Amino acid sequence: DAFQEFRANYAEFVEREKELAKAELVPAAKHPGIGGAFFGGAGMFAIHAVWMFVIALALTIGWLLDSFTALSTWGAFPIGFFACVVFSLLVAFILFKIGSAQFRKV
Repeated sequence: DAFQEFRANYAEFVEREKELAKAELVPAAKHPGIGGAFFGGAGMFAIHAVWMFVIALALTIGWLLDSFTALSTWGAFPIGFFACVVFSLLVAFILFKIGSAQFRKV
C-alpha cells in the first residue's frame, strides 16, 4: 500500500535528518561553550582586578591618613579599609537598584 510505504520512507527520512542535525550541531555547539568559558574566566579576572584596586585604594587612604593626621598606623589603615567597605557597599546598592528596576520592566 502506498500509504504504508510513505510512512516507512517518512520515518526513515526523519531519522536521517535527526542524525544529520546532530552531526552538524554537536561540533558547532562546542565553540559557544568554549567561548562562554573564556568569557567567564575574563569576568573572574576582571572581578579580581577590581578587588585588588579596592585593596590598593584602602591602603592608599590608610597611608594618607597615617601621613597627614595624628592617627597611628594601626588606626589609619582600618579606617582606610572601612572607607572602601562603605564605598563598595554603596556601589553594590546602586547596582542592585539598577538591576531591580530592570527586572520590574519585565
